[in-house]
Amino acid sequence: MKRLFVVGLGPGGRDGMTLEAKKALEQSEVICGYTAYADLIREDYPEKEYLVSGMTKEVERCHMALLAAQDGKTTAMICSGDAGVYGMAGLVLSLAEKYPETEVVIVAGVTAALSGAARLGAPLMNDFAVISLSDLLTPKDVIEKRLRAAAAGDFSICLYNPSSKKRADYLSWACRIVSEYYAPDTPCGWVRMIGRQDEEKKTCTLQELTKEQVDMFTTVFIGSSRTSFQNGLLVTKRGYEKRVAVNRAGGKEKLRILLFGGTTEGRELAQRLLTLPVIFKVSVATPYGEELLQDLPQATILAGRMNRTQMEQEMEKGYDLVIDATHPYAAEVSENIRQAAQQEQIRLLRVCRRASKVGSDCYWVQDAKEAAGLLQTLSGNVLLTTGSKELAAFEGVEKERLYVRVLPSKEALDLCEKAQIPHSHILALQGPFTTALNIALMEQYHIDILVTKDGGKKGGFLEKQEAARLQKAALVVIGRPTQEEGYSVEEAWNLVLESLYAKGGAGGYAQVEDNAASGRAKLSTAVEQEQQVYDTKGGAVE
Repeated sequence: MKRLFVVGLGPGGRDGMTLEAKKALEQSEVICGYTAYADLIREDYPEKEYLVSGMTKEVERCHMALLAAQDGKTTAMICSGDAGVYGMAGLVLSLAEKYPETEVVIVAGVTAALSGAARLGAPLMNDFAVISLSDLLTPKDVIEKRLRAAAAGDFSICLYNPSSKKRADYLSWACRIVSEYYAPDTPCGWVRMIGRQDEEKKTCTLQELTKEQVDMFTTVFIGSSRTSFQNGLLVTKRGYEKRVAVNRAGGKEKLRILLFGGTTEGRELAQRLLTLPVIFKVSVATPYGEELLQDLPQATILAGRMNRTQMEQEMEKGYDLVIDATHPYAAEVSENIRQAAQQEQIRLLRVCRRASKVGSDCYWVQDAKEAAGLLQTLSGNVLLTTGSKELAAFEGVEKERLYVRVLPSKEALDLCEKAQIPHSHILALQGPFTTALNIALMEQYHIDILVTKDGGKKGGFLEKQEAARLQKAALVVIGRPTQEEGYSVEEAWNLVLESLYAKGGAGGYAQVEDNAASGRAKLSTAVEQEQQVYDTKGGAVE
């Protein structure tokens, strides 16, 4: 029988070949291929007849191999890696129509995506995309579309042919595109000359990868949001971790909770969680938020802002419940938490503050920019209590009128400096602020207008509202960015208790049942009392 094997050699050398590939080469009389690939195996099969050619001679090589097979010589067309992945299999099959008497047999090999991944760890454990940066056969704009599609889909990405003498900047170009979707610290790596004597490898971040110098013998790997560095290797989580029972107590799995706090509600829930047989961490964005939890030394604190990728990486550690108790104005953060929890399929409890009832004697605006515009139509000194991050919006307001109350943190003071707020107009203070203290500050600085966000009862809104009323000062209120649905602290607490009871099973955590029952009984009373306080002070409504 006239037969042509199309053989994937794997990364290089006999150790990287499949048994099927070795068998095909042993059976062949003629080996045809690119010169460099033939040189990889010539020493192992010196008795074979070799038909070789250089780059850009692919069609010629295929005809050479098909003609040799047609002449009755069992032939092997060799390719690096796998013949069906950027190899010769497709071209051979297309041309084989002219050689009907020849049987073409495709022999699988280990492609560089797989052999290179093994050198770096396990970066391709989940869905991944393989993209060649060579524009010899594929237009550059098509390559860009594929890069964007893979990055938008949060795939781990393997890049073939990342750079050449004529395409020296293509890897950095690809990295810049992917960086529009992935975090700068996304784990990455590359392997050069896989399986050969001069093999090299390196791990780095996406930001660092942009500056790496590589060549056509290099395979590049860019992780996804599920990829992390583990003992110097790249590991992409697939989800098995969620099934692993961890931190057991009394034969029962403990409930694992991730609490996003930094607010009054977050601190209250953290204090309560310390009384339960649970494992929990509290994430806070700022050093100030971490400082407020110093009286809870038993709690595990995650300090620093997290983007969505970092949230997902933390949630992959096997949490049963995520609680979002962040500030009502942290809309972007809440959306990232929601999406991350949804991605990891973890139940989310959003703790919301009641919105405030603002009377007709107040100015209601949608955002800081609108508040700044309003201030330019009003006269008098302004006490700005909206936080340091909003200062840029008030650039057009005369600085001699503007007094800003911010946290006593370096970040806040740096933002004041950037906004060119006079030092004598910076009130760096840490709350809580009583009505009396608000009045004292307003009297001290002759305040005619107080600007605030609707922080609700626990955000000190009532005290500011009352101080403005007593001082006969105008009150400008920036409304909340979204109208959220969620739970009060008491409602969230009872859901935690119920989740803990369910986790323990019918025979576990006897005290949880008592706590849950008493909590449910107190819930309606607590909500009713809170509503009465708000109504008495002209505060929040449903």
